Amino acid sequence: AATSYFRQDYGGFGFTIPSTNTVTGIEVKLELSGSTAAGTIAVALSWDGGTSTSTIQTSATRTTADAVVTLGGAANTWGHTWTPAQLSDANFKVRLVALPSGNTVRVDAIQVNVHDQATGGGSGGGGEASAGALRNLAAVYDDGHSLYLASASLFARMFKYLYQI
Repeated sequence: AATSYFRQDYGGFGFTIPSTNTVTGIEVKLELSGSTAAGTIAVALSWDGGTSTSTIQTSATRTTADAVVTLGGAANTWGHTWTPAQLSDANFKVRLVALPSGNTVRVDAIQVNVHDQATGGGSGGGGEASAGALRNLAAVYDDGHSLYLASASLFARMFKYLYQI
């Protein structure tokens, strides 16, 4: 059996976390759908521009209706101890891996919330930093030969990884 996937990193979220704060969790919300009820999206986070990534979290099998999927959370650090510097635009990336299962898997938007806590000085403080706006992403689809990334302004042939089991 053959399995194909498409991988893309996204960044530029513009987080500003005080350097003395502790990151307590990261939440990723994706607006997803599929052309058929199949396929998933796996998500990993990077702290060094995409070289290294966190543990992977995967969406449930896609449906044909748009749905918002939340991965991670206020107390979920994705298996990594984050520093505020690692959340800079140069370092922080969200890696999406589409596993389309022979259909079109659509990612319409992504939102990232970073939960942090002020350190020292007693209880209180802290807060949440959210991406200022949703990121409009592209659809990934398989024409039977190659995977494509398509959006209103982009139609580019992308990589297809093929593994024979």
